Amino acid sequence: MKKRAASLAAKAAVLFAAGALYFLFVSITGYGIPCVFHSLTGLYCPGCGITRMVMSLMNTDIRGAVRYNAAAFFTLPFFVAYFIRHSVLYIKNGEPFLPNLAERVALYIIIAVFLVFGAARNIALFIG
Repeated sequence: MKKRAASLAAKAAVLFAAGALYFLFVSITGYGIPCVFHSLTGLYCPGCGITRMVMSLMNTDIRGAVRYNAAAFFTLPFFVAYFIRHSVLYIKNGEPFLPNLAERVALYIIIAVFLVFGAARNIALFIG
């Protein structure tokens, strides 16, 4: 159990460090990873604005975070809870991340929300 916890903590530390470095890079330069879909089509993908959303959250600008990507903002608590739950289960039992039926249904709903969000934000471009 300690070995699994240490392994998971090491992986989380690497992800956290990469995120912190990316945050610093974007904060200093103002440049983020460009969206390939937007570059090719001129349309916004469901993930467009997530970097700006996270930057806004880091600066405690909730309104800005919602404005940049509402779908990601409102589903973020689910993903945090999902990651924590499965991390605890992995540490306790050594089981891989296998979502139960309720989690699978929630994941499908979130995928649908992102698809509808992606379509809606582009329809607004043509209407407005």
